[in-house]
Formats: sequence, C-alpha cells, structure tokens
Amino acid sequence: MTVGAAVAAIQSMNGGSSDGATIYLFEGSYSLGSGSVSTTKEWITITKDQSGRKDYTIINNAGTAADTTYMRFADITLQGSSSGVRYLGRSPAILWIDDCIIQGGGRWVINAHPAIRSGDDENDYPAYFTDTQIFDVDYGLMRGMLARNVTIKRTGNDPFVNVMCIINAVVEDVDAGTTLWHADGYQSWGAGPVNRIIYGYYGINLHGQGLFMRQTFGNPGLNNAFVNVFMEMREPGRPGSPGGDPQLNSGTLTGAWDHLLIWNCSFPYQDFTFYNEQDGAGVPLSFKNTSVIGNLFYQYIDYNTSEAPEGTNPLYARPGNARNNDYLNNHYIYSVVDAGVGCATTPHWRSRSCDTGVPATHSFGDPKIDLNFSSPIGTFGVPNADSPLLDRFPSLVPTDALGRLRGDTSDIGALER
Repeated sequence: MTVGAAVAAIQSMNGGSSDGATIYLFEGSYSLGSGSVSTTKEWITITKDQSGRKDYTIINNAGTAADTTYMRFADITLQGSSSGVRYLGRSPAILWIDDCIIQGGGRWVINAHPAIRSGDDENDYPAYFTDTQIFDVDYGLMRGMLARNVTIKRTGNDPFVNVMCIINAVVEDVDAGTTLWHADGYQSWGAGPVNRIIYGYYGINLHGQGLFMRQTFGNPGLNNAFVNVFMEMREPGRPGSPGGDPQLNSGTLTGAWDHLLIWNCSFPYQDFTFYNEQDGAGVPLSFKNTSVIGNLFYQYIDYNTSEAPEGTNPLYARPGNARNNDYLNNHYIYSVVDAGVGCATTPHWRSRSCDTGVPATHSFGDPKIDLNFSSPIGTFGVPNADSPLLDRFPSLVPTDALGRLRGDTSDIGALER
C-alpha cells in the first residue's frame, strides 16, 4: 500500500479526516504519492513499522499527499537528491520532523535539503525539528519555529537561518568550498530579529562567519538571547562573493539592539565584531538594555569610534552608562587602546575590553582551553585545570552547551570544566 492509498483508507473510515492518524511504513523507499489529506486540528504522523529500522525506512520524493495543514514525520529517513529537489519546501503548511534522519543530496547542491521551508520569513510555513540528525545539505534549517536536540553536519551554507528558537544543537563542518556562499553558523536577515532564543549551540570546524545578524533602519533587533553558544572558526575562510576576501570571524552584529542578552558564550578563534552604525542624522545605532556576561572573546571589535573615543571601554559599556547595559565577567584574549596601528596586526586596533563592573571584573590573555582538533566532542573547548576562566561568577544558567551541570559558580564561556 502506498502512502496515498493509506491516507485514502483512513479518511474513508474517519469521515474524510486524517486528524490524529498514524501511518506505519515497512522498510523501503516511498514517495509521498497522490491524494488529498485533510488535517484541521491534529497531526497526521508518518513513521516506521515497529520492527523496521529508521535508516531503511525512507521518504525520497514528493507528492500531493503532503498538501495538508499538519504533518509529522517520526523515526524515519527523509532523503534529498543530487538534483536538488526540495519536496517539503511549502507543504505541508505546518511541518514537524521528530527523531528523524535528514540525508541531503550533497553539501554543495542547491536545495539539497528536502524540508527547507521557503516562505518569505520565519512565520511562513512554520516547521519544528526535534531530536533529528541532518547531514550533507546546503542549508541546515531555515525559517523554523523550533530546533531542539538537533545535530547538523557537513553543510555548504548556513546551518541555521532565521530559526526562532534553538535548544541544544551540535554543528560540525560548515564549509562553502568554492561555491562563494556566505556560510554563517547562525544567520538572521531581513528586518531586525525579534524574540530569537539560541540556548546551547556547540559548533566546531566552521569556515565562514559565526553569528551574522543585522537590523534595518527603523527595525532594531529586539528581545534576543544567546546562551551557551560555542563557535570555533577554522582556517581556511571562504570568500562570500566573486573576488571577495575570505570570510572568517566569530560573529557580526550590525546596527541597533534593544534587550540583547549574551551569556556564557565562547568565541575562541577570530574576532567578534559590532558595527554600531549611525542613522541618517549621525546618531549612533547602538545597544541598550543589554546584558553581556561570562563570555570568552578572541577579540571584541567595535567599529564606531564615536562610541569609543579613547581607551578600551566604549561609552555604552562603561560603569553607570545611561543605556542600562551590563558587561561583566568577560574574558578577552586580545584588547588594545585605539592607537591607530594597522588592521593587519594582532591585536586589532579597534579591539575593546568592555566592563561595567566597579571594580572591573574582566580578564585577559591566554584562556588555556583545549583546542586540539582531534579531541572528541565533550572535551574540545573545555577550560584546562589552570585556566583563568574557572569558577569566576555565580551561575546564571544551570548547564553548559553540552548539558553538563555548572554548580553554584560558573566558568566563563559555553563549556564547564
């Protein structure tokens, strides 16, 4: 029996509705097939037979049976093709992929991911991805509402674009190769991001940019939180445009941000850059109501010299600043006074060491963490026994980026020793 035939049988016995139905598939490869699926208030679930194996129970083609409101795939494999056919892009209207394997058609194949959502923003064609592994795709997840307990490996482009909420993600090997794609660990584009939460992101072997977030004039970033984010950038960087320079930095935040929270994050390789641009009247677009606590920065780069006239601490991050910003217990590997030296030097001539504490709470220099690339997940990036990051401040979050308890006092950064 095909998927379409199973749906027809269910609806013939259920008054024309598939609400709450479950279809069990024997091992094999399936198309979604033809036929109308009616769901108005509950999921229809497509899953494997109890005796089957997830990686041998495969959906690999499109069909009108996906044209419905609520569809859940559970405990099966969704397989992309090397021809870049994206068969779950705009249907079903609301998609839930739970405990599945998504195997794309190749990291440098356009539309290699079968379930990338293709609306105009994150609220179009909402999707939920839980307990799922994703491999060999161009983009990892785009415009989803929730990604929880996901693993994404071998992407040629961004692992995450405009995903509203990420809870516990492991990302490995992001590399655009020769495609000229601008591969970012997490990208937000369009109007200023609103109500984004990234809690627990362990990313290693990234060859582009880490966080890449912008706001447009009149649309500031509002109510965004990044907690327990670890992003390890690795040479070589890749050019994001024809003739462009290689892109390799831990993150870029551009423009105005209100209620921005960055706690216990680690950016141990490459600069993290804040472009505090000015509006048409020359008024700085900067940060207010911001909390930046317990983070490890290779370098914190500030490109608005009017906000940091002299010294290493910008006006918006000085004790008692009028914008209600807190910068506390951060570690800066490099930081220098803006003395006009060339940009090719280390430390960079715009590197800062923000601190609102009195007395100061920051620290500097070698963080002494494990950055041996052969180290397994769970130890790579963890502070050494003699690291200045250890036990620095009362814990703000209960666990680290890999779910390990922090205790009463927290190490600086995303990973606890």
